[in-house]
Amino acid sequence: MKKIIILTALMSVPIPVGFSAASELTAQATFLNTADISTLLKRMPPGASTDQPLRIIDGGAANVGIFVVRRPQEPDEGCTIEHDTLVNDKTTSIFFVLEGAGTIVTGGRLVQPEPIRSNDPDLKLLGSGSRGSGIQDGQSRRITAGDVVIIPPGVPHGFSAIEKSITYEVVRINSGKILPLKSSSAAQARGSLPLACDRLALSPEIQKRHFDVVGPELLKLTKSVRETKDGYDVEFPGDEKTFQLLSEWAMQERLCCAFLDISLRFEREGGPLWLRLAGRKGVKEFIKIEMAQGGIKL
Repeated sequence: MKKIIILTALMSVPIPVGFSAASELTAQATFLNTADISTLLKRMPPGASTDQPLRIIDGGAANVGIFVVRRPQEPDEGCTIEHDTLVNDKTTSIFFVLEGAGTIVTGGRLVQPEPIRSNDPDLKLLGSGSRGSGIQDGQSRRITAGDVVIIPPGVPHGFSAIEKSITYEVVRINSGKILPLKSSSAAQARGSLPLACDRLALSPEIQKRHFDVVGPELLKLTKSVRETKDGYDVEFPGDEKTFQLLSEWAMQERLCCAFLDISLRFEREGGPLWLRLAGRKGVKEFIKIEMAQGGIKL
């Protein structure tokens, strides 16, 4: 039944009449089994809001992605329409509820719409569109495990209530082809990784320490930041404890942000310790945004 719904939704997306030879050559079926989804679910931290891709393929007229999303009840996670309301302009989304329940609001009009910025990390997950502060004149419906929701482009949507938590698969059909391709192989071509943090590269225990303990502690120890051609150098005290903390951070960061170039360097004659963060085109802007969100003034 799910396969039939997906094919129907694909046929509803406007598709150009002509197909290129390249599209014909690369066309192939993609299969996901229960183990793929179960593995991803087990790696998800239970109390955090997450949106993780399983596969994203080039479907010719659109990039098609399979994602697993978990949304907790807590309002401060930004998961209800007061915080997280969306309308996509080139993405059809199909929700398959796996567990939990919530009330979803669809249709109507987006309140105070703001376009999703080009440097917003969620652009690579959701595609282009606008966020809002709420929905006016929308329709509310409670959804639970087994329910399916199809949301075409141009339809505002968001949850008005979540009961403890809700987990669902999402098929996103993006005619704008913004969603970065993701194969089943963990080894992607160098330079092809999307500029987004993959928290699931870390176990829940390491995630908690990396983001809640080590990261905040290093922010307190930051002495200065200087810009480089392709990134930033961050100055830290040159003591052994700071070096150990930075080394631990770097080992985990290279897993969840594998697109980063990371290096540590001591200045001679007892000078400070420097952390260099750099990378290919787009990485410097990513670092700048992350530092600003962490309270580091550049």
